[in-house]
Amino acid sequence: MKKILLMILLASSQFVFAATMQDALKEYGIKLDGAHAGVVIKDQHLSGSSKSQHWIEAKTPADEHFEIKIISPLDQKAASALIASEASTIKKIYSAPQTPYMGDIAQAIGGCPTTFGPLEKKITMLKQDATAVLGAADDKFKFGACSSEQAKYKGAYLAYYDESSKSLWTWRIFVPWKTAADFKSDWLSPVLKRFQK
Repeated sequence: MKKILLMILLASSQFVFAATMQDALKEYGIKLDGAHAGVVIKDQHLSGSSKSQHWIEAKTPADEHFEIKIISPLDQKAASALIASEASTIKKIYSAPQTPYMGDIAQAIGGCPTTFGPLEKKITMLKQDATAVLGAADDKFKFGACSSEQAKYKGAYLAYYDESSKSLWTWRIFVPWKTAADFKSDWLSPVLKRFQK
């Protein structure tokens, strides 16, 4: 009996999820180019006593991966602190570890070659200005890939505060890695232009 109830719950929960990224973002008035709508992997609404979070994950036919989180309501000061903290954490992943050693040993430890990140880029996303942190990512969509063998995706982290809805939007976008030269090209702008409000 428990197994049957679990199967019914699992089957009915499938209808709660949006089928495409376009469907998941519709409630925010965001339109997406249909060819790149992507299949939703996760569409989760979490509600607390004073805040809610909408977490969307999607994958496109071109093997691009999107993670979008919307937290509301939130004031601008708290949102700015969260954005700065998360961007700083990502940038530190690529830097040399702190070491008590000086000279040649410290230089040998080093950080990631700049070929793999981090890079910063001023962008506009859905009419919001932001700074994106770009870096190579591994096959599990984790920033910090520091070699051609590790780098499977070009990753971007961007976040902004939407004053009209008092919400913080964070985006993590991963596009298949081809070459280091490709990473330094303007690969992010065409992806961002797919989203319109």
